[in-house]
Amino acid sequence: MTWQIGADWKYHDELVTSVEVRFAAEAPGRTSVVLEHRDLDAFGPDAATMRATFEDPGAWTATLEAYAAGLERTA
Repeated sequence: MTWQIGADWKYHDELVTSVEVRFAAEAPGRTSVVLEHRDLDAFGPDAATMRATFEDPGAWTATLEAYAAGLERTA
């Protein structure tokens, strides 16, 4: 999917980064999920800040952990 939210956390038509989520079966009842946010250089001068933001444990990692917790509750 495309991510068009800038460092100000508002939509920007001209900003395009990509988020890819891959699911791979590892064993019966077990799936790995890999999320990759690419093209962060599109943030220009804010690229380093946004890279650090997305790499923070409270960002994509927390999102994936919440997703996994939700799946565990429904299993």
